[in-house]
Amino acid sequence: MKFGQRVVEPGSTIRTDGARQLRRFTDLGYQHEYFTQLGSDIPAHVNMPAVHMAASQLKRWIDGTLHQGISREQLSYYLDEFTFRFNRRTARSRGLLFYRLLQQATNADPAPLKDLVIPRDE
Repeated sequence: MKFGQRVVEPGSTIRTDGARQLRRFTDLGYQHEYFTQLGSDIPAHVNMPAVHMAASQLKRWIDGTLHQGISREQLSYYLDEFTFRFNRRTARSRGLLFYRLLQQATNADPAPLKDLVIPRDE
């Protein structure tokens, strides 16, 4: 809830899948529209087009790039890469994509392998 209050401007409309804990946004001054797809005649891509499109592109990216070879240990890094690519898919300066990636890599602190891999016993 606190994250939503930090990143969403008061008075905005929030659209969710109707989870009970998210219904409290109404009490905090937000407009809350929720859609339940289970048993609905309205397709998901009509109610929540951006979510449907992002999920569809993520599935296509996993299948086409990773060939379904994803691991739990590296999942957060796969999602970071997808997010990076997704957010820049309509960029006008596509040539800067590699430059920005290098810039982010050189600005990041070094991380030992033990910090990058989730232990199998978790």
